[in-house]
This record gives sequence, structure tokens and C-alpha cells, in this order.
Amino acid sequence: EIAETHSADIIVVGVGNAGVMAMLTAVEGGASVIGIEKGSGSWCGANKMAFMSNIAITKEHGLDFTDDDRRKAIWELMKCGAERPDYRFYQQWMNDGGEFAEWMDAIAQENGLAWEMHEWPYPEGYDVERENYKHYPIAVSIEPNSDFLTAVRDKATKNGAEIFTNTSAEQLVREDDNGRVTAVIAKNQNGEYVKFEGSKGIILCTGEYSADKQMVQAYCPRVYSPDAFSMTLNTGDGHRMGMWVGAQMESSPHAPLRHAFSY
Repeated sequence: EIAETHSADIIVVGVGNAGVMAMLTAVEGGASVIGIEKGSGSWCGANKMAFMSNIAITKEHGLDFTDDDRRKAIWELMKCGAERPDYRFYQQWMNDGGEFAEWMDAIAQENGLAWEMHEWPYPEGYDVERENYKHYPIAVSIEPNSDFLTAVRDKATKNGAEIFTNTSAEQLVREDDNGRVTAVIAKNQNGEYVKFEGSKGIILCTGEYSADKQMVQAYCPRVYSPDAFSMTLNTGDGHRMGMWVGAQMESSPHAPLRHAFSY
């Protein structure tokens, strides 16, 4: 039984790193937005980002990436992924990364936050061309990252977005077997079911599944351990809901997440 219904253009499920970015982007595009989060607030799962664009922080450190550098990096990433990743996603990351970094930089400057460069300069004697798995100096962050995510979230809400915390998504609603997903049903902290309708789309930003032992054992068995460290909120909710309405999970084995498991 649905206790209440809320409607917006866009419903964002999960208000972490990706979720707050999606919310603000949608709001800035003129959409009405609702975010739902099963935790008590937005949280940061990782603080480093990777840009192979000539943005301000990389220029400050004397880096100048060429198109050839980017092509080589994509080839390396494809090799490391055993040719399983979709090349088009890497290409989009390369092409759009600079614009996205500038968007983030404006927010950082509004809130007095600064970029940091990681894993650069290389140690003396390090020759990247001799490595089987090449390293590229592309890791950056805005510090403190939790403050940055708070700034993004607050900017979204100040511009009209609404967030429901302690609200766990349970099921996606699809019009028919060939139709799009139009709503998500969630359970609030009182145990009541709430329906969130998205007239223009539902965005899943629910993270990974390292806290769901059954999913880890099925999709990433080589790192499975009953005692493995995991991000406790990351229980594969979005994956399961997607599959229940017809999405297909990438075949296993999946790549392990370095920050999610101790092995």
C-alpha cells in the first residue's frame, strides 16, 4: 500500500558522489528534481577523480596532454579491462572531462575549496614506458571532498531540488515490457511505502554491491570473504532493481574495487 506519492521531472536514487552531481546538473538544466537516499545524508565513497584534459590543476604541474596521450591511455585501459569495457565511455570521458572539471572548479571556488594533484611528480628513475601497466598522472581531487559534495548538494537544494533521506528504494515501476521506467517505490524510516514519479526519467546512483555477500560471491568470487571489508550502504540495490525490470547485468567475473575490499 502506497502511503504517499511525490512527483518531479527527475528522480535520483542515491545521493552520494554521483547522485549530488546528477541532481545539480538536472536542476541547472531546468528540471524539477527529487533525490532519495537510504542513509541519513549524502556521503563520499571516494575522493579522487581522473581527468586527462588540460585543466588548471594539471597545467599548474607542467602537464600537457595531447590527443595521442589520450588514445594511448584508452588503449591501456582497454587492455587492463581485457577489452571488456565500452570504448565509447572512455572516449566520452576524454572528450567531456575538461568541461566537467571547469563546472566543478566553479563550485569549488565559490566555497573556498582547492584542487590537489596526486601521484605526481613521478619518483626519480621511474620510466612509465617500461611498465607493463602504465600509470598516467591524471588523479586529482577537490579537498576536503566531503565539503565539496556538501556544496554540490546544497546548491542543488537551494535551486529547488528536494531530498528524502532514510528512504530506501525497493522497486522500479515500468510502464510495460517495452516501456521506460517511470517511478520508484521506496520505504521510509516509518516503514511506509512511498512512490516517487519521474516524468522525464529515473537516475540510479546507488553505488556498487560490496556489502551484499551473495552478489559478491556470484559476480566477483575471487575476492569473496565473509569477513571482507565493505562499504555498508553499497548493497547492489540499483543493480537488483534494474534486473527485475529487464536490465541485464554484465557477465561475471566483475573487476574488484580496490577501496571496497581488503585482499
